[in-house]
Amino acid sequence: KVALLLGLAGFAALLPQSGLWAANSPAGCSVNYSVQQSITLTDWEAGLGEWTVGTYELAKDFVTPDWTTVGDLPDGRTGTAAFVKDLSAGPCTTNGSNNESGVLTLTSPTIEIPPGIDTPWVALNHWFDIELGWDGGNLKISVNGEPFTLVPGSAFEAGPYTDVLFPVYDDPPDNTVLRNRNPLAEQEAFTGAGLQLDGASWGVSRVNLAGIAAAGDSIQLRFDFGVDECSGAVGWYVDEVEVYSCAPSPPGL
Repeated sequence: KVALLLGLAGFAALLPQSGLWAANSPAGCSVNYSVQQSITLTDWEAGLGEWTVGTYELAKDFVTPDWTTVGDLPDGRTGTAAFVKDLSAGPCTTNGSNNESGVLTLTSPTIEIPPGIDTPWVALNHWFDIELGWDGGNLKISVNGEPFTLVPGSAFEAGPYTDVLFPVYDDPPDNTVLRNRNPLAEQEAFTGAGLQLDGASWGVSRVNLAGIAAAGDSIQLRFDFGVDECSGAVGWYVDEVEVYSCAPSPPGL
C-alpha cells in the first residue's frame, strides 16, 4: 500500500495543479510544454470581486457604461462574464460636433507569480463584436508596480489581436469630415466580429509572458476598451481569465 501511495503521489506531481481541473479553464501551452501550475482563475460568477473599473481620456459627451458582470451570454453560453458595451452613441455628424471617445478599464488585483515556476502565461476566453477599426480592446500589464504597457501581439501564441485601430484623424479647418479620437488609436486590439472575423464567437487567447514577467514578480492585468466619437456594435465579453505557468513536458508525455 505504501508503494502504491508513493506511486500515486509521484504521478500526481506531473498533473496540472489545483484550478486546472475545472472545465472552464482556458489554460494551454506551446508544443512540448504542459501546464505546470494554475496561479489564479477568474470566472466572474461572484461578480467583479477585487477587479476594479475605471476610465481615462474621456470626452465631454462620454456616456458608455463601465465594465460590469452579466449573464445571458452570446451563443447560449452559461454563467457570467465581464462585459463592456460598444455603445452606438451618436449621431455621427459630418461637422464632427459629437464626441463620445474614451477608454474604459477593467483592472485585476495584484497577482504574485510564485518563485520557482518556469514561464508565466495568461489565457482568456472571450467573445466580441466591435466596430471594426474604430473601436477595440486590448490587454495591458503592470509588472512590479511599473506603469501599464500594452501586451504586444507578438506575445500571443493563440487568438492574437485582430487588427490595428485606425489612426487619429481630426478635422481640417473647414470642419466638414468625421473624426477619430479614440485614445487607443493605432494600437493593436481585438476589433471586428470575433477572433476569426467571420462572425462573432467565443475563442481563447493565450499570452506567453516570457520576457515580460517572471517568477517572483507581481503583476496586474488591465483590459482597456477604447471607443471613438460615435457609432458602435455589440461589445466585448471576457469570461475566464487565468494566470498560470508552463514548463517542458516530461519525456513520454
